[in-house]
Amino acid sequence: GTTSYASEVLSAVSFDYDAIVGCLKNGDGKNGFVVVNADDPRLNRATSVTLTFGSGYSSVSYYENGVKKTARLTDGKVTLSVEAGKGLFVIPV
Repeated sequence: GTTSYASEVLSAVSFDYDAIVGCLKNGDGKNGFVVVNADDPRLNRATSVTLTFGSGYSSVSYYENGVKKTARLTDGKVTLSVEAGKGLFVIPV
């Protein structure tokens, strides 16, 4: 099943296959999100995860296989592909 998550930072999450999104906050109060492909890894499917952020954010920095990448938000949203058995760390900016 799917549960919903809402906050001032992340207002919605949707995905193609099972995914888990966890929220972390550092000592300065900045939020980061761990996005994990929770689909059965034997199926070897990537999942497309769409994160919708609240106002005040224009892009995200994210780490994939230890490499920092950036993506612009469109209408407050970003869609990222998460490979089977993998995860991303996403920071809204």
